[in-house]
Amino acid sequence: MIGPFLPDVLAWAAGVSRRVPDPAEPCQSHFGQRAQERGVVSVHGDLLKWAVEQALVAGRDDLVAEVFAICPQSRVVRVLLPEGPFYPVIVEGHGATIYNAENLRKLRRARRLRKRRDGQRRRRVHRGGQA
Repeated sequence: MIGPFLPDVLAWAAGVSRRVPDPAEPCQSHFGQRAQERGVVSVHGDLLKWAVEQALVAGRDDLVAEVFAICPQSRVVRVLLPEGPFYPVIVEGHGATIYNAENLRKLRRARRLRKRRDGQRRRRVHRGGQA
């Protein structure tokens, strides 16, 4: 079971590396910008990206939990922030973007509908080609 992300990470990040992003600077990464847009205010977006990546490398299951895999190279994990749960998308070990619960629900619904529609389109092509 994962616990609150922020207090543990800030204490852990202080002793792990000197390359921790500076919270006073604006977000440089796509991940950091999306974190700000989607409601993360308690932590700098680039620091959150760094912390999630480091927690995955270190195997810190108490900080991040895998939700589902998109494909063999990418997966969605959950972190608990003071604002609520957030879902970073990790592609080959690096944070690509982040979703809040509402965005993730919309994304999963759109993927299901796209799969259904694509399947129907393929059937129509085959029927037309056989006639």
